[in-house]
Amino acid sequence: MVLYSLKARRVQLTEYCLQGGRLYHNRDDVSCILPVDEAENDRAHLQHWLSKAWFNGNYCAPVKDELEKGTLVLDAGCRPGTWTLDMSSTYPSSTFYGTDIIARFPEAVKPRNCNFLVISEHVQRLAPGGWLECVEFSLHCSKNVGPKFQILINAYHLEELFRNAGLINISHEEPSTGVNDESQLGKLAREDFKEGFLAVRPAVANIIPELETEQSYKEFLEEVIRERAELKTTSTTYRIWGQKPI
Repeated sequence: MVLYSLKARRVQLTEYCLQGGRLYHNRDDVSCILPVDEAENDRAHLQHWLSKAWFNGNYCAPVKDELEKGTLVLDAGCRPGTWTLDMSSTYPSSTFYGTDIIARFPEAVKPRNCNFLVISEHVQRLAPGGWLECVEFSLHCSKNVGPKFQILINAYHLEELFRNAGLINISHEEPSTGVNDESQLGKLAREDFKEGFLAVRPAVANIIPELETEQSYKEFLEEVIRERAELKTTSTTYRIWGQKPI
């Protein structure tokens, strides 16, 4: 059996596949189009600190008192666990569980109140009265979009998904992310934008066959980046949170 190393773990290539030097899910029950390798872990770390800076904190839901007193927190889809680790260090009285469909998180070096599990169920495990909060990079809210960037846009409708899941008291916040400015955050946001779309190249190429080769995709993405700069395109990163009825 051929094996591939991921963070000192060995995973079977029957569940994963290599495309363009990147490791992806190869399971029918997994819809994630992002890679599961070290490069994607690095991008996830970057996204965490960008989000924390944009929103001036790690969360928006009204749960500060509960966190300080001590409560249970589930970070669903935690990826390498950056948010989970950060929050468990900040709120030592609470217990945090980070979950994902693959073990990409640390197993040894972490706070005592921080735990990681491989699991696929999320809303079902939310306690009555508990809060669910998500952070998304929303392309459908972009402004001054050019024709090339429009090709890459894939809209998310989280508020509708929250309602369909039965959540109430739904709110959201959309800070200005300044992707095209010359601040340090702007430069990091552009890096995240580029690396993010490079990461999903197989999925995009499956929809747009003319971008199948790595060279054609990279050239097109560079054109998108120049187009965004010329048109001063802005995109929205937003947090949405809702409560499970009691």
